[in-house]
Amino acid sequence: MSESSSQFARSQGLFASGRRARSIAFTLLAGLFMSTQAAAANSDANGDDPQLESPIQEGIALRRAGNDEAALTLFLNLERTNPDSIRVLLHITAAAQATGRWMMAYSYLRKASAHRNEPYFVRYRAAIKGIEDAITQHIGQFRVVGAPDGAEVRLNGELIGTLPMTDAKPIEVGQYILEVAKPGFYPLRGSVSIGPGSTLTQEAVELHHGALASASAVGSKSTGYSASTTRDTEPPSGWRARWVTWTLGGATVASAATAAVALVYRNERADHWNSTGCLDGTKTREQVCGGVRDDISLGQNVALGAGIAAVAFGGATLAQALISTQHSPVETARAPSFTCSPGLASLLCVGSF
Repeated sequence: MSESSSQFARSQGLFASGRRARSIAFTLLAGLFMSTQAAAANSDANGDDPQLESPIQEGIALRRAGNDEAALTLFLNLERTNPDSIRVLLHITAAAQATGRWMMAYSYLRKASAHRNEPYFVRYRAAIKGIEDAITQHIGQFRVVGAPDGAEVRLNGELIGTLPMTDAKPIEVGQYILEVAKPGFYPLRGSVSIGPGSTLTQEAVELHHGALASASAVGSKSTGYSASTTRDTEPPSGWRARWVTWTLGGATVASAATAAVALVYRNERADHWNSTGCLDGTKTREQVCGGVRDDISLGQNVALGAGIAAVAFGGATLAQALISTQHSPVETARAPSFTCSPGLASLLCVGSF
């Protein structure tokens, strides 16, 4: 960083640090104060209201003392009455950066960059470039392309846009849960990792018509692709569940087998009833084989009841199988593909699923 850039960073308090030598800090701060006082007739050297100087210096003092939160609050309050002050915008950027509010820092740096041709911005362009580089390491660019139009795109539940996303969205670097949904289509849900810098992280999606369901999306990385596509459909209702089909089928087989065994038993006992074994010269068949007749009646009743149950269970099995087939959701996840191609000052990587 050049000498003038270093002077700006220190005297303006943009890179406040407890390790800075106090003598140099106070010398630079005094120099800034004297220069702004000399220029403050109706307006200061930066085109600001001269009444801004005192609260700005108060904010700088807070930052020097390590109280970045209080400094940020002070600068944000100043912005309400001075929305076009480039000094205020840059101090908000630096204070937001110091408190880890990277999206806020990115937003206010963009606002300040709208004044890039003003003398103050030009004077400290190199130092501002250092701030921009630091923010770039914490902000990435993300976009979803595909169909259908109007589908909502969410990261960690927060709506960031709708398809088609013609412009990339600045997002803080990190791991997110991506959700793409539209009424009447199977939604997609999965993880996505957004990397830093100008590299674009892009997801290609295609939702399919159908009842509400869920299919996992695959997250792509700007430097590679490592994820597995899975199918995560809506859990079927109790009647359409696969275990119901097997249960009804098993009941059908068991009932039919019971009916067959009972029928065989009934016929065997009937043959015994009609045989000479139930004849006695002095007694009737009823007296000799009365128990056999009861066995015949029992086997017949069991065979009849089990046969009726087998027919009922068989019909239910067929009906349940047909309903389950009609309501099976279409699998929307496809084999993942990943391509990278050079773009303007960046590498464009696209994952599709």
